[in-house]
Amino acid sequence: MGYIIKTWKYGWRTYFGWRQESTPIEKVLLCFVFAFFTGVFAQIVIRLPFTPVPVTGQVFAVLLSGIFLGRYAGLSQIFYLAGGTVIPWFHGASFLSIGVTTGYIFGFILAAWIVGYCVEKHQDKGFWLVAGSMMAGIFVIHLFGVMWLCTITKLSIIKGIMLGTVPFIFLDIMKAVIAIAIAKTVIPYNFDKI
Repeated sequence: MGYIIKTWKYGWRTYFGWRQESTPIEKVLLCFVFAFFTGVFAQIVIRLPFTPVPVTGQVFAVLLSGIFLGRYAGLSQIFYLAGGTVIPWFHGASFLSIGVTTGYIFGFILAAWIVGYCVEKHQDKGFWLVAGSMMAGIFVIHLFGVMWLCTITKLSIIKGIMLGTVPFIFLDIMKAVIAIAIAKTVIPYNFDKI
C-alpha cells in the first residue's frame, strides 16, 4: 500500500512539474483535453420541473480544470464554449445562442481562471486558499447565470436567485468539497497548511 501511495504522489508531482515547464502549445493542448472533459460532464443532466436550469456536472469539471491547469483553466472553458459551434453538448443550444443557461457557461471561464490562478500562484496558502477560490468560482458562475437568466426571462433578481441558484447551491458546494478532496490527493505542495 505504501508503494502505491508513493507512486501516486510521485506521478502527480511529475505532472505538476511538467505542467509548469510545458510549452505554450502543450498547455493549449491540455486545455483542449479539459474542454472535452467539461463537454462530457455536461452530458450529466437532471432536469427539475420547477426551473428551466438543469443540474449538470459542468461545475465539477470547471473546478477540476482550475486544479489541473492552473491559470490556463479559463482558456479550457473558452474552448468549451467555442466547441459548442460544432459539438452539440449544450443540450439544444449552440455557440452564443440565447438560452437560459448561457450565462453560467460564460461564468465558467472566469471561475476556472480564479481557481486556477489561486492554486498556481499562491501554493503556500494551502487548504483555505483552494477552498476559498472554489467558493469564489461557484459565486461567479451563479452571478453570471442568474444575471443572464433574469435578463432573458425578465424575472426579478429574487425570482432569478430562487430558480437559478437556490436549487443548485448545495449540490455545487458538494462538488467543490469533492474537488477539494481530489486536490488534496494530487497537489504536491503543503495542502494541509491552514
